[in-house]
Amino acid sequence: VCKKKLKAAFLNWSAGAYNDAIVQGARDALAAMNIELVAVTNYNYNQTQLANDVRDVMALRPDFIFYSGIDPTADRAALQPAVDAGVGVVSLANAPGGWTTGKPSNFITLLSYDTQGNGALLAREVAKKFPQGAKLGMIYFDANYKIVNEREQGFQDEISKSNITM
Repeated sequence: VCKKKLKAAFLNWSAGAYNDAIVQGARDALAAMNIELVAVTNYNYNQTQLANDVRDVMALRPDFIFYSGIDPTADRAALQPAVDAGVGVVSLANAPGGWTTGKPSNFITLLSYDTQGNGALLAREVAKKFPQGAKLGMIYFDANYKIVNEREQGFQDEISKSNITM
């Protein structure tokens, strides 16, 4: 890999400490493999901007696009020009709708973590703070966003095992 002189772009949904850490980790990993990071964008939850970012980075001829998605349907449409050009796509946490590893052929993988487990861990920590029970309210992220939905479900499933009611 180090000798191939590959190029990558990173299309992020937003800036912030969490996402900045992910981008820095990507920078470090790519540098270790001698892959040039030619662009980092933040489309700020705007699907039109994501589509524009894809078109813009395509001019830099990346071999791979790393992206963090928010809308499975719109993401698929925005990334289609890269797929059509044979650019490899790596998704962080939320895959474009209907895409699975190798389908389309240049969708490389979905990188994620144990989202339900994170929700469950948070619920256990909350329950420790209220061993006698409590009434808890929850603010939901009202979107079709797989990782957030899974984390919320993990939280709800685990909190239901405690003395806490919602």
